[in-house]
Amino acid sequence: MSSGWLESRRIRFDPSHGAVSHGPTLPRPTSWDDLDATFRERLENSIARSRDYLLAIQHDEGYWVG
Repeated sequence: MSSGWLESRRIRFDPSHGAVSHGPTLPRPTSWDDLDATFRERLENSIARSRDYLLAIQHDEGYWVG
């Protein structure tokens, strides 16, 4: 006698799809040289500040907490 419990807990596997869609084609990333000089400077400053902050909060043993 079966209550149907086992059948209701089974995993269903759907067959694979024939065609694979890779989605839309994305534009080429902007070259560093194509960026505005002001934007490049601001980006470099942001990266430097972030690096300096992370190094400042790093423990002597080389790890971060938080």
